[in-house]
Amino acid sequence: MTVATTTTFELTIDQIVLTAYRQAGLLHYAQGLDNARGSYGRTQLATIIDLLQAEGTQVRCVTFTDLTLEEGTFQYSFGQEVIDVIGDGSLISSTDDPDKPALATPIMQMDRARWQSLASKAAESSRPAEYYAERFNLLVQAWLWPIPTDTGSIARFMTQVHYPDVNNGSNTVKLERQWAQYLIWQLAYELSLSQGKSADKRQELLRGAQYRLQLCKGFSNQHTGSQTMLDHSTGWSRY
Repeated sequence: MTVATTTTFELTIDQIVLTAYRQAGLLHYAQGLDNARGSYGRTQLATIIDLLQAEGTQVRCVTFTDLTLEEGTFQYSFGQEVIDVIGDGSLISSTDDPDKPALATPIMQMDRARWQSLASKAAESSRPAEYYAERFNLLVQAWLWPIPTDTGSIARFMTQVHYPDVNNGSNTVKLERQWAQYLIWQLAYELSLSQGKSADKRQELLRGAQYRLQLCKGFSNQHTGSQTMLDHSTGWSRY
């Protein structure tokens, strides 16, 4: 028996859509995908992937994004691909190497209430210390405080970005291959709803999708260690 020497096979978007139709009992396994079903299936798949990003920040949709600072400007817009900003940022001086800075200082994230309570929003500094992620507008913005005075410095942030579009059926999705099973079962469930399949069939597909979702989420999150800490008051505690 010969073992394959390659590990690069991935299902295309249309292969996922076709398999979902078959899983839902809407196409025989020998039938292909016509244009109407393909278009509808890809539309539904797009909504599933968009909603998936509300489940958490999978590693493949998180990247580093740099913003070049300008003197006197505190509001900086990210590209339309950015959904949110995650955690603290990092400030790199204009005189340092952005790829391997000798010294990068943190830009701590603040919430809306903290921004609202700042006594002097006009304060200036060569090194902004905090930022607020404003998501009200179409584009996500980072509002820096104090206002930077050093033109050319780089504020580097971890950002959550949209997954690529799935309107081209010959492409693959930007998810680890393990997600194909979840996408197939969840899409099959959505298709079964639109085609009036029985409640038993829909529940079977939904349970299968939810089971696979939990497996995939555990795999796609960052694999870093965690430590549990217990804090409790004593007779010597002030609070």
